[in-house]
Amino acid sequence: MQEPAPVTPLPVPVADLERSTSLDTLRGVAVLGIFAMNIVAYALPSGAYTTTHNAAINQYAGDFTGFNAFAWWINHLVFDQKMMSIFSMLFGAGVVLQDQRLAARQGTQHASFAGTYYRRLGILFLLGMVHAYLIWFGDILVAYSLCGLLLYPMRKVRPRRLIAIGLVIFFVAVVINVGMGLMIGMIQRGGEEARALLDAGQTITESQKGMLEGWEQARPNMVPSAEKVLAEVTARRGDWIGNFKFNAGLAIFFQTFLFAIWTLWRALGLMLVGMALAKLGFFAARWQARTYATLAAIGYVIGLPVIALGATQLHARVGDVGFAFGLGAQYNYVGSLLVAFAHASVVMLICKSGVLRDLTARLAAVGRMAFTNYLMQSVLCTLIFFGFGLGYFAHFERAGAYLFVLGVWGIELLWSPLWLARFRFGPAEWLWRSLTYLRLQPLRR
Repeated sequence: MQEPAPVTPLPVPVADLERSTSLDTLRGVAVLGIFAMNIVAYALPSGAYTTTHNAAINQYAGDFTGFNAFAWWINHLVFDQKMMSIFSMLFGAGVVLQDQRLAARQGTQHASFAGTYYRRLGILFLLGMVHAYLIWFGDILVAYSLCGLLLYPMRKVRPRRLIAIGLVIFFVAVVINVGMGLMIGMIQRGGEEARALLDAGQTITESQKGMLEGWEQARPNMVPSAEKVLAEVTARRGDWIGNFKFNAGLAIFFQTFLFAIWTLWRALGLMLVGMALAKLGFFAARWQARTYATLAAIGYVIGLPVIALGATQLHARVGDVGFAFGLGAQYNYVGSLLVAFAHASVVMLICKSGVLRDLTARLAAVGRMAFTNYLMQSVLCTLIFFGFGLGYFAHFERAGAYLFVLGVWGIELLWSPLWLARFRFGPAEWLWRSLTYLRLQPLRR
């Protein structure tokens, strides 16, 4: 009699014993670090994130001196784009780890988890849309769900090829944005020259007139005016309807134009790099301590000076919009990748050495609840800063806003271990898993 075919178990959520503590710790660092990036856009006019010498913005953010300048520099050198880089790599690593876990359970000829994977992305997309439009425009979940659609077919590709493809994709944004910066700079110079001629009573050519019209149309979107900043402050201090309308406009911009020229290439490229690093055991702290230390040193020694040089040039060329949007922005775009690797290497080195165990345990708990903690940051900040909550938007200068970062970090480091001592998942993780696997997951331990 022919033996029945073995039953292939369905993909299931990751069990506690299968989790990587070092990876969870790094994810915890990333989700806390992302909040340090986002606090400026929660608490101050959105232009304050990239603009430091705009009088209309600095009316609320404070002059770019003293603690305000110090806070900006720390954020720019340590957090800005570095935490997104780490999170993107971890997102890609998750695809490889899920494939490896199925192989460990079922053998090398394990079943495909494509259905579960794409359903998981679909749920993430819907939750991201709710977050972007009903809570905060700076959502990254929608972008990750869209980039993630391209990862599944790449899970079997060799690490070297993944890294090569990922870096090529990563640098596409550099080409796009440098090209745009050159075009913007040409329009700005032409428009300003034409305006100067008109103000001097001279006539201008049709070509100059076109440059002037082009610059006058583009300028309000690139150099925030006092009227535009005031309109944002008024909307943020207003009711939920006003905040919803403002959110919608920026969310559409983030999910269309910015996604096409920047987010897609950076996130997708680093996801592929993260897949390669997962295959190579980087996130499991399996590499030699000397290797992690060397990577950290190289990343900081090269990356930080490159970022600092770019920032110094941006401050020296205030008003040069083409440079700021083009070449000037690429110093941090590229340098942040090196610093992100350095950050990740330091975390792996700490986990491997076994030092700071209480801190790494708390960070790992934050990382296991990264989805919940990310959404929690948005909910807390909208209730603190927006008009339908306490209404403290634009009441604190740049340095003062970072006091809220320390407070929220403390809350999440405290509550995450307490929650996980009683429950298997964070609330958002539980909802995401239940919808993905089409059945309610056990929550209590």
